[in-house]
Amino acid sequence: GWREAKPSAMAIGAAHSGNSSCLRPDARRPPLPAIIGNPMGKVHCAIGSVIIILEKQEQEERVIQWAQEDGRTMAGLDVHVVSGAASLNGVVTRMRAARHTAMCSPHGRSTMSL
Repeated sequence: GWREAKPSAMAIGAAHSGNSSCLRPDARRPPLPAIIGNPMGKVHCAIGSVIIILEKQEQEERVIQWAQEDGRTMAGLDVHVVSGAASLNGVVTRMRAARHTAMCSPHGRSTMSL
């Protein structure tokens, strides 16, 4: 949901960068493990996209604006906003099609499954 989107995006961004300084203090959250090896640029992680499922339709405009601006920047990946099962199914179908196309292309290197 929307309430979880911002802290989730921040945590994903921290995992990608190895920098947890932007995360709010939380005594229940263990520190991020150190990055292994010598990565160049963005650290790879198992999350490829974020889907926010709206609980209230009146949130839609604000959530879409956040997703397009701050959300993508924070998380470093695509952020999708859906309002129900039909739109969720559409987003997942498009993501699967894009993944299939990428894997079938001569330069496709994706090994992540949805």
